Amino acid sequence: MNLKDTRILVTGATGFIGSRLAQKLFDSGADVTILARKNQENNPFKTIVDDLTNPDLHFEQKFDVVCHLASVTPLEKNKKII
Repeated sequence: MNLKDTRILVTGATGFIGSRLAQKLFDSGADVTILARKNQENNPFKTIVDDLTNPDLHFEQKFDVVCHLASVTPLEKNKKII
C-alpha cells in the first residue's frame, strides 16, 4: 500500500499495537505524527507532546487520517485521568 504524503496522527503510539502500526504506516510512506505524553527518543515520527485528556489540546496541523489507539492502562492510578 502506498501512503506517500498521507498525514496520519496515531494516538497510543507508545504502546504495543500503536508503535507497530505507526512503524508500518511510516514504512508505507505516510507522514506519521504521534501524540505522546513524553518526548520519544529514537523514532522516525514527528511527536506532539501533550495529553489526550488535556481539554485545551489543539492540533495546528491537519491530518488525513487519525488512528486512535490510546487507552488507559491498568497501571494508571490517577482517577482524574481515568
